[in-house]
Amino acid sequence: MLIAPPTHNEAQRLALLRSLDILDSDPEPAFDALTRMTAQMLDVPIALVSLVDENRQWFKSRVGIDDSETPRAISFCAHAIHGSDTFVIPDATQDERFADNPVVTGDPHVRAYAGVPLLSADGLALGTLCAVDDKPRKFSESELGLLRDFAEIAQRELLHREAAIQARGVAEENERVVSDNEALYNASFERAAIGIGIVGLDGRWMRINPKLADILGRQADELAQLSFQEITHPDDLDIDLGLVKQLLEGKRNDYTLEKRYLRPDGSVVWTNLTVTLVRENDRPHHFIAVIEDISARKQAEGELHALHQQLEQRVKDRTAELQEANDILVDAIHQRERSESLLALREAELRAVLENAQDAYICFDDKGQIIEWNHQAESTFGWTRSEALGQRIGDSLIPPQYREAHFKDMEQLALTGEARVLGKRLELPALCRDGRTIPCEVTVTALPPTARGRSYAAFLHDISERKEAERKLAVQAITDTLTGLPNRRGFEAQLQAALARTRRRRQPMALLFLDIDRFKSINDTHGHGVGDAVLKEFANRLRGTLRETDIIARLAGDEFVVIIEGLTESGGTQAEQVAQKIITAINRDMPVDQLVLTVGTSIGFALCDGKATPDELLHQADQALYAAKARGRNTWSGLGVHAPEAHT
Repeated sequence: MLIAPPTHNEAQRLALLRSLDILDSDPEPAFDALTRMTAQMLDVPIALVSLVDENRQWFKSRVGIDDSETPRAISFCAHAIHGSDTFVIPDATQDERFADNPVVTGDPHVRAYAGVPLLSADGLALGTLCAVDDKPRKFSESELGLLRDFAEIAQRELLHREAAIQARGVAEENERVVSDNEALYNASFERAAIGIGIVGLDGRWMRINPKLADILGRQADELAQLSFQEITHPDDLDIDLGLVKQLLEGKRNDYTLEKRYLRPDGSVVWTNLTVTLVRENDRPHHFIAVIEDISARKQAEGELHALHQQLEQRVKDRTAELQEANDILVDAIHQRERSESLLALREAELRAVLENAQDAYICFDDKGQIIEWNHQAESTFGWTRSEALGQRIGDSLIPPQYREAHFKDMEQLALTGEARVLGKRLELPALCRDGRTIPCEVTVTALPPTARGRSYAAFLHDISERKEAERKLAVQAITDTLTGLPNRRGFEAQLQAALARTRRRRQPMALLFLDIDRFKSINDTHGHGVGDAVLKEFANRLRGTLRETDIIARLAGDEFVVIIEGLTESGGTQAEQVAQKIITAINRDMPVDQLVLTVGTSIGFALCDGKATPDELLHQADQALYAAKARGRNTWSGLGVHAPEAHT
């Protein structure tokens, strides 16, 4: 049996497959209809939508078999995803790649196979739509044409998911430029990375920032003619108005709601809306709406439906209302008391915006002294606002090893108003009060100068969880979850390194290829739980038998490999001794779940002086394993690659 190797773009393919969040998902009518039609139109007993991950092929939809997945090592689809055209096997018993495959020699007795790869937008093969017959047959061109047509429908379903994932870019937030008092408010409002709007008590938009215009798909002057009720999806309006009523009645101070807005073209944008009521002299004055576009997430969840409804009503008397607003503004400018009240009101609005920000916000002057510190900064770094104000950033947030460079940057900033960190989104370490150093995504922006000099706004987002998730994913990608040994990917990297060391040191190495004799009968007789326990005990006995410097890995199923480096001139004898030592260790009675099993192993090994390629060496060891099995199992056999003294 020939095991299909990983594809040339395996890492990207698997990353995309995981990101689609489709593996182990519930059945879906669209895919189930395709497999039913495939089975009926091609007159086959089995039809599958198969997705191929690292170790298995999992069936998103299946007709004719009960199992939801099979090992990748025995998968026909693992071969099919190496191409972009239809992969056809007229008679598996006559094909050396599959003749001894367990699904050919046993249930479901596969004979004929035709599979069409399901490709991503970038051409990555995620799996197949395949038709399987238990009798040899030659599929006609019309039948293969039907299969390709059905596969195109399945592929479109996957492309829809991929498009939803790509749309899930988290909008850059909190890039608002803030200045003292009026300048601070205007800069934060206009440059915020999330939508912010000032809404009158009648529901009309008094002022909006560019991000909100972008989210709602409208120009500012167009929104000035509309109320939020007019662009709210009808199904969400009653609950929104009910929450507004509670604000006005003093039953709550703010509310957060996931709601839909209608764009001019009739499309729907899902948002996360936070509304705060601002009062003046204890009387409701207006609302602050903070709006984040969550359309990508909603699309990825499949909960967003395209709605096509155009706005037909427009606000009349625009000129009169604009004039009225202008008169109010002129009165406010000429009345000191009104001006002071407006200033205090705007400061309160700014504080509400900053305190609702999901990132830590820090404002500092050109000497590096902290002059503003929001609630999220308290939560992230541990200092209260009163403790942080007046401290230098270099003394509180910058880890000691980076402080010298930081103070040089601050000197340059004070002299020129320029620094390498300005206007960029960077990943930098930050120091917490308890001494922890956490990774942060940092954006620093220069604020408009004021009479008190220059100041700078910094938004910091703790990305510790993301970094830890990336680290765990990297480890999981090269580790077999059952045994804790390196998986095929981890083994391939270690084999490359071992070959390089062998060439450099000029000392032979050996690659041992092992499998468990008649492992399938253990699974069939005692179940996969016992089989998994045998695999783990097998791995433990290998660890206990071999040196710490020897490399052990599980390739797939019951297949294991061992790399032994630093052999002497008589490397074949050493490899034979190690192989016999392993066989002796494995042959001991194996207690598993109140059973005592007798387990054997067959071993093939290949010797190498470092000149072989990884594929050559693995192939030689595999051939030696077949030779060992031919000799009756529970024994070893050896071959040499670029090693004349090796023997079988």
